[in-house]
Amino acid sequence: MSKASPKAPAGMRDFLPADVKKRRYVRSIIEEVYESHGFAPLETPAMEKRSTLEGKYGEEGEKLVFRVMLRGDKIKKALERGASAAQLADLALRYDLTVPLARVVAEHGEKLGRVFKRYQIQPVWRADRPGRNRFREFMQCDVDIVGTTSLLAEVEVLSAALEIMDRLGFPEYRLHVNHRVVLRQLVASSGISPEHESQALIAIDKWDKVGTDGVLSELRDAGMPEEVLERLSGAFIEPVPLEEAHEELIKPLELSDEGRQALSDLRALARYLRKWRINVVWDPHLARGLDYYTGPIFEMRLPDVNVSVGGGGRYDELIGMFAGRTIPAVGFSVGFDRIVSVMDESGLFPQSVTEDIPVLLGVLGEDSADYALEVARKLRDAGMAVDLYPEFASPSKVFKFAHRRGFRKVMLVGETEARDRTIAMKDMVSGERATISLENLIHHE
Repeated sequence: MSKASPKAPAGMRDFLPADVKKRRYVRSIIEEVYESHGFAPLETPAMEKRSTLEGKYGEEGEKLVFRVMLRGDKIKKALERGASAAQLADLALRYDLTVPLARVVAEHGEKLGRVFKRYQIQPVWRADRPGRNRFREFMQCDVDIVGTTSLLAEVEVLSAALEIMDRLGFPEYRLHVNHRVVLRQLVASSGISPEHESQALIAIDKWDKVGTDGVLSELRDAGMPEEVLERLSGAFIEPVPLEEAHEELIKPLELSDEGRQALSDLRALARYLRKWRINVVWDPHLARGLDYYTGPIFEMRLPDVNVSVGGGGRYDELIGMFAGRTIPAVGFSVGFDRIVSVMDESGLFPQSVTEDIPVLLGVLGEDSADYALEVARKLRDAGMAVDLYPEFASPSKVFKFAHRRGFRKVMLVGETEARDRTIAMKDMVSGERATISLENLIHHE
């Protein structure tokens, strides 16, 4: 018999028990914070119609959508008529949670009310090149407010994200902020044509990784004239505190009244966020590659490890693509998998999350099995987590297993304990041993 490869697909992972515990811990905190802010839970299908996702993520994003082939007779007929590769797919896996939200609001808007606050925690899929902290299947934890243009909506989604970072114990993090109106005016005033705007924004968004020379080199390779690159380079400045966001910092490029109002809105956002006492900066080259952003855009970064752990922004036109009318919205997505990875590497998980079940119950023989099962049931009814060793075994074998798994306490039940209705106990840390009656055990613990 040939042996099949046991490896998971590239960019996708198995989560062993220790991993699942850590993920549950992070998810529970995220859910608690979202619900404490009044956001309601939402779930959508893993697959959407291909037409629902297409045209929403820009040229680069379109390449990363996992398309699902036609099934059964449909694909057979499509192949017979010489269909193109694109025509062989009618569905696609979720690329993010924002476009599905837009579809839901357009479809169920009357049930949701004028202003809808939702959170959604589900996996998404992208046909990206796997790498460190880069996966093809990963969890997103979105929070959005639909139906209002008020800047308080931005404050609310950001306050939830900031509280999550505090609750998870990150000692330092930085919120980068920019505005899509400012970005578009910078590109336009540099002389870049509208049809090349998306390409330019993708390059500009890489500034923090490749620097000014790297961005200009990419745009030069794309055929941008030198005079355009010279004007655009005036926007490449180090991020500054958000309250200092001003057009004079990015001269000689000039903003319209709309652009100056956008910067004014960002400064107002800085005032609202002061109570968090975090580093909020204006990052003139933060673009975030998704085409549907229309206003403020955000990215949460950990400066010590130079990694992004969340982002979002305002998207006032996306839902209208489904609803046929303008419905404003703003949201933020917490980078669940990256957060778990960084917390693990930095030792930020509480010991209680990484420890195994605290009590192991060993059964020394078949004649004591009934009593051992009674002990396990009563302890569990009392709220204690008990792992029953699944075989009849000697004490040494049970102790060896407990040591390897990290149990703090071991309880043994044999013929003597069953007769006397007692439990033999050993503290695996101190080595202390004791015998206690079943009736007193719960109170003793």
